[in-house]
Amino acid sequence: MTAPIHSIWLMPSATDGASLTEVVTRLSQRFGTPLFVPHLTMKGDSDMPLTALEAAIEKAADEAAAFPEAVAGIDTSDAYF
Repeated sequence: MTAPIHSIWLMPSATDGASLTEVVTRLSQRFGTPLFVPHLTMKGDSDMPLTALEAAIEKAADEAAAFPEAVAGIDTSDAYF
């Protein structure tokens, strides 16, 4: 059996998320691409056991204070997700 794969995302605030979703929706319709949830991938395609991954995330969250960050731009690439 193949190990499950997980990715860790940071999500924008509700206000920024709504604005980014509008942009993604317009571009998806314009270029015929799939819709996706706007996010910042912190770690992609991890096969770390879920309990270990959860513990690592909790440890990192405990060690880092929350902070606001303005959206400075929107980036693109040729990568499919």
